[in-house]
Amino acid sequence: MEEDEIEMYLDILRESSTPFDRFVSHGHTKDPLEMDIERPRAQAERIVNRALRSTLNDRRARFCPIVGAAGTGKTHYYWVLQDREETKEGEKWAVVYVPSPPAQVRLLLHIYTCLVDELAPRGLLKDISKKIVDKYKPGFLTGMKKVIENATRENPGVSGDVVRALITYEMSDSRRKRRFAEKWLLGEPLSEEELELAQLNSVIEDDDVCLATIKLFAQYSPRVLIFYFDELEIPYRTFGEEAEISLLETIKRIYNEIPNILIITACLDTVWERIYENKPDRPALADAALKGRMETVAVLKPFTVEDVEIFYKRAMKYFWENEKNMAAPADPLFPLNEDIFKKIHERSRGNPRDSIKIIRDYLDKVLFGEEGVEISREEIATFETEEVPASSAPVEITVTEEIIEETEKTTTKPVTEQQTSVKVETSNATVEEELPSEKLKKTLVQVAIEEDDYVIEVTPSAVTGAATDSINILSKKLGEEIEIKIGSSFTFKGRSKNIGAEIIKGDLHIALDVPSVKSFDRSGGVAAFYAITRCRDGIESGTYQKAILIVPRGTGGAKYSSVRDSNKENITVIEINQKEAEQLIALSKSEPSEKGLEIASVVFPELKKEEAETSEETGTQE
Repeated sequence: MEEDEIEMYLDILRESSTPFDRFVSHGHTKDPLEMDIERPRAQAERIVNRALRSTLNDRRARFCPIVGAAGTGKTHYYWVLQDREETKEGEKWAVVYVPSPPAQVRLLLHIYTCLVDELAPRGLLKDISKKIVDKYKPGFLTGMKKVIENATRENPGVSGDVVRALITYEMSDSRRKRRFAEKWLLGEPLSEEELELAQLNSVIEDDDVCLATIKLFAQYSPRVLIFYFDELEIPYRTFGEEAEISLLETIKRIYNEIPNILIITACLDTVWERIYENKPDRPALADAALKGRMETVAVLKPFTVEDVEIFYKRAMKYFWENEKNMAAPADPLFPLNEDIFKKIHERSRGNPRDSIKIIRDYLDKVLFGEEGVEISREEIATFETEEVPASSAPVEITVTEEIIEETEKTTTKPVTEQQTSVKVETSNATVEEELPSEKLKKTLVQVAIEEDDYVIEVTPSAVTGAATDSINILSKKLGEEIEIKIGSSFTFKGRSKNIGAEIIKGDLHIALDVPSVKSFDRSGGVAAFYAITRCRDGIESGTYQKAILIVPRGTGGAKYSSVRDSNKENITVIEINQKEAEQLIALSKSEPSEKGLEIASVVFPELKKEEAETSEETGTQE
């Protein structure tokens, strides 16, 4: 990397929160799946996948215990499962996070509250109530009273109030009754008057009513309900052995009485021994009946050295591309080196949480020069990166119909069939392993993936090349002689800096640059600030007289805006979105797009005049 690039990336790291600042997973804070490492939980994946497949087939309950040391990813696995709900196969289940109960009593109410908090906003009550009404409503004209009679006949006792509340919620003509039924189902307190109006005789806080409600929801749910019990060790540590036994008995009761569910428990390995293992001096807290219902106990493994390094690479890639909307540094280990990961693994003993903490410490040492640093700033600049030779063969890029339609609206020459395939010179990129987010979008069990139509890859270098190609084509139409240099450098205050391209028109030297952004549908942020600063420095150095900066539409930020506003006379900022960037690239070698014309008009002001005259003539004809 060039010196100015190194300084830019280091400055951003110093000023930002990195992915390593949060090293503990929480049930209420989503983990970025892009940083997931699958290997340590391979056994858990296999056991859970098998249990889920079985429950999907026979709708019987399954129980999967997961055990691991603190910081090995027990809570993180919940987020993995929830992310998989977004896959095609994930439509068949819904995962509910059940944290440690706040008290020894009303455990079923705690579980039910977690269920409705998670799934009610996603239409659970509406879906279940409609299915029950459809089942017990024999005819189109059947009234609510008759539907309730039919339903309570088959669901007597405590289940009667549950079906009555669901049918009232779905069918009642009274807004108040529907509201009271909804409050009852959500576990909110009702007065005696409200209960009487809704014709409800019980309260959902009662264990039997809670269990009956969960059972009905599971019976009528089109999805398997996955209850993820996290931190199974907390009741024992907080309230003692009796509380732990009470929770285990509640889990056993749910397993025995509720169909269509998968129970997952996550517990510290040291506490699990007390729950599961019989010792000469004490019996296990879990009885033989509960053990007999469990699948094989899955153990989470520690990180290997390779896992630590892969995690770091994925975390940094996520940081640059998702949080900063920037192209990641060419060296994926920047600003660390490979030797450090062996030390991290040794110090952490492969514990994921400890590994993240130690990575953060090493980054601080590099960025802020703490004493005892084991890697210097000078070493950063000399890191070796594997060079990948440029491909001599062009990449075939097919322009989609959507792009063609948009382009026909904005260009004077329509796109023909021959123009739907263009050649774009590119270089080979390093082939990286498939990210977990990409894998998980496939399936948990099995799902076929259809190949998407090829989409033009929009990168800063591709946009730079397309912009210069557009300028070159229009220069020939205008009979103007210009020289274009892809890649230009200058020295400012003793430091070398690089610009994407330089356009030379007589004595006029114009810089053209594009910030290192990942997407043009998001603000360019800090990358745009550094790009516009390079343009300003190039002009102040006397190398260029003007500059063109192409940034994502909507780019802002106080520092960027300040430089932009104070250099409006000599820096032209052109904003584009992702679709406009695709059009710019697709048509850069044939008929420049509207944005290609706008970029070229900075070099050839007469294009603006021609466009204005054309618009005026069109308006006159109309």
